Amino acid sequence: RRVLELGAGTGLVAISLALEGAHVVATDGNPRVLEGARRNVDGAGQLAGEVALEVFDWNSAEDLARMREAGPWDAIVGSDLVYPGNAGR
Repeated sequence: RRVLELGAGTGLVAISLALEGAHVVATDGNPRVLEGARRNVDGAGQLAGEVALEVFDWNSAEDLARMREAGPWDAIVGSDLVYPGNAGR
């Protein structure tokens, strides 16, 4: 299964999905967050699937086109996507 994750954060969801064999593109708008997610993915050990980490700014037409072209997706997942500080963007 091909999964697009919005708001990767620590990478826990992507790692869990990849342990079950999913091929996950885990995205976040913050490159520094993805640095931590990369450390967690690298430390997760053997994965049945794979995790790719990419910066994705929902306000960027280029990023939206890139994610659309990377599809189709079997599933799109996300949690805690809107919070004080980004809700007005």
